[in-house]
Amino acid sequence: AEHSVGGGFESVRHAATRYVARRECGRIQADDRRVAGALYERMGPIVAQVADRVGVTHPDAAYGPVGLSENIRLYRYGRGMSFGRHFDGSNREPSFGDTANTEITVLIYLSDCRGGATRFYPPASSAGGTKKKKTKKQKEAE
Repeated sequence: AEHSVGGGFESVRHAATRYVARRECGRIQADDRRVAGALYERMGPIVAQVADRVGVTHPDAAYGPVGLSENIRLYRYGRGMSFGRHFDGSNREPSFGDTANTEITVLIYLSDCRGGATRFYPPASSAGGTKKKKTKKQKEAE
């Protein structure tokens, strides 16, 4: 469900499903190529360092960072709000060519974070990992 929470933020709330993580937050989402370009330019030195450290091997020698997705999202989390365990998928970015995809998520924190955290889960425990079935006793205890 989504509704306005003021300041241009829409309230986003949905329960966890097999495919979607639980989420409760405020969100502004807009496609803005100009903002994406300005952020990418500002982040240039960091992008170069990350690309060097990752050391991706690809058959196409021209493969590498080319810009940010124009789908800019701002999130606001208040007390008790959260975004459940999840992994970020890859999206097509036709503005960069027929085969361009997003591959890295960039998080920029605009304030201090008190009580919350961003955790990076190992692949085996991510949303796409193997889950153990709960016993009948565990289900009844929930």
